[in-house]
Amino acid sequence: MNKPIFILLLFFVLGITLACASNRRAIPENKRRKGPPPIDLTGIERIENNGVTVCYSKGFKEVAIENLERLNKMVDFYKATIDIEDFKFTFALLAKEDYPDHAKEIYGMPFCSPEQNIVVVPATDDGCIVQATLPQLRYVDQDTLDLFEAGGVTPEQGVKMYPLLIGYHEFGHIITESFGLKLSQPINEFTATYFAITFLDKFEPEIASIYEANINVSPYKPGEKPKYTDIDSFSLGKVNPDDSVANYDWFQKEFNKIAFEISETLGLDYIIKFKEKLGTDRLSTREELKLISEITPAFENWMKENR
Repeated sequence: MNKPIFILLLFFVLGITLACASNRRAIPENKRRKGPPPIDLTGIERIENNGVTVCYSKGFKEVAIENLERLNKMVDFYKATIDIEDFKFTFALLAKEDYPDHAKEIYGMPFCSPEQNIVVVPATDDGCIVQATLPQLRYVDQDTLDLFEAGGVTPEQGVKMYPLLIGYHEFGHIITESFGLKLSQPINEFTATYFAITFLDKFEPEIASIYEANINVSPYKPGEKPKYTDIDSFSLGKVNPDDSVANYDWFQKEFNKIAFEISETLGLDYIIKFKEKLGTDRLSTREELKLISEITPAFENWMKENR
């Protein structure tokens, strides 16, 4: 794998979540990254319903309709079950020629503009994430291959779907905010995926399986290990995109795995109980983890293995 592609592989998870406002609040001042410039979607075709708009490049109307229906279903599900606040959200499905100028060189990397409630995802499957991740399939285990198969796709097909699925993690951040949760960065990342997968697992289990398979595709080769594995290092900003993108990627995927576990075992009961315990105070990561441990041992068990 050439060096630029490898760097893009390590960097792509940053486009998933770091731009989100809640994340920036959680990162120490000296480690914060500026969000992307304002996104101009003037002239891009669009369809909208229920406060959700999907913008799309020429030739991708059918994909846009499919995702608008899914996103609307997700909004309706959470309004009916946990009474989230109303919000407006734009999901931009763009080909390279329509990608914002500042992101054209890394086409294929999803990212969020939190001030505008816009998530941008690639419309085609030839972007940097796919190109960088496909070679990593040689290292996956049989369980991961089985997850791709359960989703009705080959591993290669599943990886090509991943950038689009990342958009549902981004949407999970907006659900988190709309549910009134102000969380530390690690718990915010976990919660965004929790909301995405709880919906997908209930309504589109094959897609959920493909999503889960993709987070098992590690940026590390067998035998390689991240420098930091303890959650305090992540919370304190020791693991950040400027200094250690591979390590950051590893943490993101570990949080996602915990989200899958808790969603599968507790469903919506988890988030309802967690909000009741959380109250209205802003807590530290450790304080939030203590509350979570009163509901499920999943995070606590992970922390014992990753000190």
